[in-house]
Amino acid sequence: MVSKPVTIALPRSEDGMTGRQCPRCEGKFRVHLPTVEDKCYLNLRCPYCKFIDRLDRFLTGEQRAYWEAIGRDETLQLASDVTEEVFSEAFDDLDGGGLIDFEVETGSVDFGGTHIPSWQLDVMTEEVICGECSFRFAVEADRDGVCPICR
Repeated sequence: MVSKPVTIALPRSEDGMTGRQCPRCEGKFRVHLPTVEDKCYLNLRCPYCKFIDRLDRFLTGEQRAYWEAIGRDETLQLASDVTEEVFSEAFDDLDGGGLIDFEVETGSVDFGGTHIPSWQLDVMTEEVICGECSFRFAVEADRDGVCPICR
């Protein structure tokens, strides 16, 4: 069995913000990821319905699609590498006595790379700074919301 560890970082914008989506009401918002990581926050509160759950439960559909595509591409690349290695090794030991010469080239094999979708939210957000804890987050432009960190 062949295995290859793949690490896919949580995508974030230049200002450190990353999207989140409530698993209950499906409302979308953004949080300042460096603060979440530095403070080791394990839970978030939905700014709209106030549902509280583990941070990893607040993944957006865009993030899931992005990670699935990256994982698929990594798997296809691994399949290409293994195929080339297997055929190369299989024909290395064959000696045609000078009559037959084998050469393996899998570079032209199309393993069907996938389109990598955007991980960005598909809604416009407005940034907010919490008046109590100074946490930076953003809510949908047409909605009000409470701080995802303060209780």
